[in-house]
Amino acid sequence: MTVAVQLHPELRKWVEERLARYPTRRSLLVPTLMQAQKYHDYASPGLMQAVGELLEVPASEVMSVASFYTLIPKHPVGKHVIQVCHNVSCYLRGCDEVIAHLEERLGCKVGETTEDGKFTLVTVECLAACGSAPVMMVDEKLYENVRPEMVEQILAEAD
Repeated sequence: MTVAVQLHPELRKWVEERLARYPTRRSLLVPTLMQAQKYHDYASPGLMQAVGELLEVPASEVMSVASFYTLIPKHPVGKHVIQVCHNVSCYLRGCDEVIAHLEERLGCKVGETTEDGKFTLVTVECLAACGSAPVMMVDEKLYENVRPEMVEQILAEAD
């Protein structure tokens, strides 16, 4: 059973302000799910159902779209989400060292959230910046040519 979620009024306002700019309500699905993170912790089944009702899109389609995007968390995450690419380009250029350093520095493993709830560390298949590997994102900010010694400054920027 899905727990009903009341969408934040600011999210509803955000959607209403943009409806005229999009050819269909469905076109606003990904942007709305991304924006929802500012007001709701994660894309819970209840949130996806509420977004579907707002945009007149079946909940199953909302869930299908949300499951495709790593930038849309489907479970509780920390205040900041750190995504490290571990695809072949990043792997060959040292992402494993960056990941190991992050795990040590944060005190949590990939897939976990720090005890203080500040950071969630995940790996992803691709962040579309292979030419500047290894890469990572903190929230929506991309960092390129990342080295373990850069981690402290990157985390400080997020705080």
